[in-house]
Amino acid sequence: MTVKKKHGAHLFIDTNVLLSFYAFAKDDLEQLDKLVKLIHAKSIKLYLTQQVVDEFMRNRETNLANSLKEFRGHAIKPCPSFMRDLGEFHKYERARAAFDRANEVLLNAATKHANEGTLLADTLFNDLTAEANVIAISEEAHEAAYMRKRLGNPPGKQGSIGDELNWELLLKEVPKGTDLHIISKDKDYASPLVPTLPKAFLVEEWQEKRSGKLALYEQIGQFFSTNFPDEDFSLAIEKREAMDALINSHSFAMTHYAVDLLSPYVSFLTDEEAEEVVQGAMSNSQVAWIASDSDVEEFLKEMLKQHGEALSAKQRLRLRAALGMEGEEEGEPEVTGGSDEGSSEE
Repeated sequence: MTVKKKHGAHLFIDTNVLLSFYAFAKDDLEQLDKLVKLIHAKSIKLYLTQQVVDEFMRNRETNLANSLKEFRGHAIKPCPSFMRDLGEFHKYERARAAFDRANEVLLNAATKHANEGTLLADTLFNDLTAEANVIAISEEAHEAAYMRKRLGNPPGKQGSIGDELNWELLLKEVPKGTDLHIISKDKDYASPLVPTLPKAFLVEEWQEKRSGKLALYEQIGQFFSTNFPDEDFSLAIEKREAMDALINSHSFAMTHYAVDLLSPYVSFLTDEEAEEVVQGAMSNSQVAWIASDSDVEEFLKEMLKQHGEALSAKQRLRLRAALGMEGEEEGEPEVTGGSDEGSSEE
């Protein structure tokens, strides 16, 4: 039985949230890492605009510099004179000297990685933009943002049309019928009456133009706890990793490993994922050339048995051809390898 595709959450993250990972933020990098994996697993669809990406790159160094400066200011205070004849003074001074050395080593390492763009936050941001649907800035959206600014419609602030541009791009690119979740520390999105809710103007505009609802959060962790309080994300993440291992297999040995990895998840594949697996596997010579190997053949037969009806005609025919079934009538007996009811026993 095929699992139907669950409509995942649609998400927009503002620049200030992404930049907060270079500061003393409440969200930690584990939340960002989990988000990247869930986007890759297609459990969440993320919208980023080129405006967000550009703004992030413009402000990254400044945020890092401010955080390093603030961290450098956290030092263990020296002792006043009246403490220096106490027995505990020398232990304190040794601990203070050790802290100063460790502090300097950590600052130097952090500065080096910041300059080279090799911090974990850098890697995760690059992964995020690779997985996201980055919306290009159009002349139409640019003009609409200026009009929004002149009319005084939210979101927005003095001296910039960044928020207005992001909003106009979202209005243009997000499909109709989409409920959009916004993560932003920017008060321009928040209601003055109830700061945890988006502004009524934006809610009504989104309903009118996109036929959906809006939700607002300040942190990625809040988004997870509100929308997926009891959900175990490991299935979606592990399933996607197993799918990628098979689709991108670069050797026969890797194919055997990937088949073993993915087999337990066959019944959990959605229609869309099953189509992706079959298309990717049949297009990969490292899989197709050993389709007759017992473990690969068993896996492909199970895919046909559980997802055959949901596959496109093209992929179903490719799968049956790989199994040597192209001249046979479609039906369960050939897939399972069992005997027809009318066959005689030996």
